[in-house]
Amino acid sequence: MREDLERATGVGGFALLKKALAAAETELGADETVNAAGAVNLDGKNGVAVATNRRLLFVSAGMFGRTSTSSVALPVAGVDRGRGKITLHTAGGDRTFKVISGARELEQAVLNPGGGPVGTWRDKAVGAPGGKLAQAAQDAFGELDRMLADGEITEAEHAERKARMEKVLRK
Repeated sequence: MREDLERATGVGGFALLKKALAAAETELGADETVNAAGAVNLDGKNGVAVATNRRLLFVSAGMFGRTSTSSVALPVAGVDRGRGKITLHTAGGDRTFKVISGARELEQAVLNPGGGPVGTWRDKAVGAPGGKLAQAAQDAFGELDRMLADGEITEAEHAERKARMEKVLRK
């Protein structure tokens, strides 16, 4: 899978949408950058919405591997989000879809298509200096280092515990 698509869909909600994701990947142009993705329901069909630097692509995968796609060119005149739905205001009319996951990221990417990939909650929690998970991880690694320095654990135990913690943070 393309790295930018994988990053955008790494926040969950896509377990049952593997066919739609595969179809979305084939629809994306080499000059398109994936800024955000979300699991959505458009016209009664579950699928994915992929916001790129050029468009919002909707892909649903049905029975027997059939896929359907549609897209909205970006930028749009406006976006309304509420009650589990996003409405795009375009020159051709309004387009409303239900959002299962990724509403905030999709809205931000649609409003600023040239802004690059939207940070997800996971990016903020793990990578941000002020994120709660980042602080908890720093505290845990500090405690681990203190235990080693105080002789409470061996270097092998320290290395094993540190590797386990890093593995959990990468998921």
